[in-house]
Amino acid sequence: TSGSILDPHTLELRGQVRAKKLQQVKRGEPVYTGAAAQHRMRKRTEVMKTSIGDRVIILPGRQLTGTVRFCGYTDFAAGEWLGVELDGAYGKNDGSVNGVYYFECEPFHGLFLRPNLVERTKQVEPTDVEKRRALLAMAVARS
Repeated sequence: TSGSILDPHTLELRGQVRAKKLQQVKRGEPVYTGAAAQHRMRKRTEVMKTSIGDRVIILPGRQLTGTVRFCGYTDFAAGEWLGVELDGAYGKNDGSVNGVYYFECEPFHGLFLRPNLVERTKQVEPTDVEKRRALLAMAVARS
């Protein structure tokens, strides 16, 4: 039989990868291999370009804007999440989910999203005056 001889370090790394994939399957998470894994790695690299303080537009087509206040893993769901403080009261929370605070913001200004649902923008954060004007306009529109 022909084949290649692998050093112990390579075999150990392969074992670690297999163990990680087995853990993902046990947790009900998808396991990516081959081309899907390569695509996921490219997307992950794009996601990592988003950091706390970045201005973002919420996709697709919702045209909401906000500032990233949290990047990482949460207790409420598996995978990577971004916590965004929206410019208006169009969110679902105040930066907390199930009593756990990931960041702080005004009520209904917080939103957690998968990183692939935001796009970085060069738009600057609105000033306090602009925020007050938006709140006033919303209050007038609701009355």
